[in-house]
Amino acid sequence: VDSHYGTEWLHALILEATEALLYYSYSVRGVQHEASQDLNGLRHLLPIEPERLIGAASLKYSTKNPANSMLICEEWSGLRVPSRAA
Repeated sequence: VDSHYGTEWLHALILEATEALLYYSYSVRGVQHEASQDLNGLRHLLPIEPERLIGAASLKYSTKNPANSMLICEEWSGLRVPSRAA
């Protein structure tokens, strides 16, 4: 997801969290999406107990392709649990 052009923020629900992946759902214009995000390279930004992430979050998605979304990157986070770095 391009972080500066053609993106919007949405509410999401994290359904499952492991040390390697986040599984989440969200709705865009009445269409329900379920997705996962690989956490490789981002682990240092997450809490030690990944299960603390389950619940409400925010995400960015591409307005050109709403199935293209993410919850966290090196520059920002839609997670609502303090990270290790915080």
